[in-house]
Amino acid sequence: APLEMIERYSADAVRYWAASTGTGKDAVISEEKIQMGARLVTKLWNVARFSETFLKDYIPQQPGAPAPQFTPADRWIMARIQQLIRYATRLLQEYDYAAAKSETENFFWRDLADNYLEMCKQRLYGEAGPLREGARYALHLVLLNTLKLFAPFLPYVTEEIYQGLFAAGGE
Repeated sequence: APLEMIERYSADAVRYWAASTGTGKDAVISEEKIQMGARLVTKLWNVARFSETFLKDYIPQQPGAPAPQFTPADRWIMARIQQLIRYATRLLQEYDYAAAKSETENFFWRDLADNYLEMCKQRLYGEAGPLREGARYALHLVLLNTLKLFAPFLPYVTEEIYQGLFAAGGE
């Protein structure tokens, strides 16, 4: 039963399953899909916890801070999030929620978590300066927009992360 699944996994995990089926199609409750949603929620928390070290109280391009210097990896991830925003927005306008969720999830796992975080870790942990600022700027931009794209599907975890990392900056 859905309430049992919410208790076992989370409301966001059950919403994830519910948003996985196209509008007007019947969907049998799938514990496997709900578990996938729970894994996504956990990974989002983990990425946010990792990012918190570098983004807590971060305000992009604050006066006096070094100007960001972007690497090809930074430019790539920022271009990818812009593509995703345009595409997911169009899908949502067309009421294709399942595709918008799927595209956002693919971006999050493959581009952000598996690739970009690995590419920018060394600079994030490195000494202050333009290259570190570039990584912080890109991570801030991409994580904030990823949360916004996930918000219709995972409202609880995205709100919690947003309040913890971004709300103070007034974004």
